[in-house]
Amino acid sequence: DQAHAHFDQRRPLGTELYVFSPEYAGLGVTAAISLRDGAVREEVVKAIHDRLYSYLWPLAPGGQDETGWVLGRTVSARELEVEIARIPGVQTTQGVNLFAPDAFGYAPLPADGRFGGQVLALDPWQLPELLDVVVAVDAATPPETLDPSGGASIGSGGQGVGVPIVPEVC
Repeated sequence: DQAHAHFDQRRPLGTELYVFSPEYAGLGVTAAISLRDGAVREEVVKAIHDRLYSYLWPLAPGGQDETGWVLGRTVSARELEVEIARIPGVQTTQGVNLFAPDAFGYAPLPADGRFGGQVLALDPWQLPELLDVVVAVDAATPPETLDPSGGASIGSGGQGVGVPIVPEVC
């Protein structure tokens, strides 16, 4: 409404003005990490959540250049893995997997050879919306077996920590 009001005062006579919001593409992320000695598990997991959320944020300081996530820019598991590896307390990352919501929870996204791993390809009017983050800490669980909807790993009984993201309501 504010953008429409601002531009409506400046539009030429005889023209129509439409302001659309972007479409958000849901995204679930799972990661397996190991901690440095002395690192506090809960603090590191929260830092991972906060960093991924701010990195995918459409306004500054989000995005690769801290100017906001660009409309339509592809989200790559590799770049999220790099962001996680930069967090103090993370010793190693054993992988990051991306999931898209579907009728049954989440479905893994396909790998793309150009990006070297899984990607969330976005249309020019789309932005990513981080829905769930699950982090397995110092577990022998392969990251591809983590389920972002359950907050725990499936299969081998690893330790997953679900970090819920509460959506903001305008």
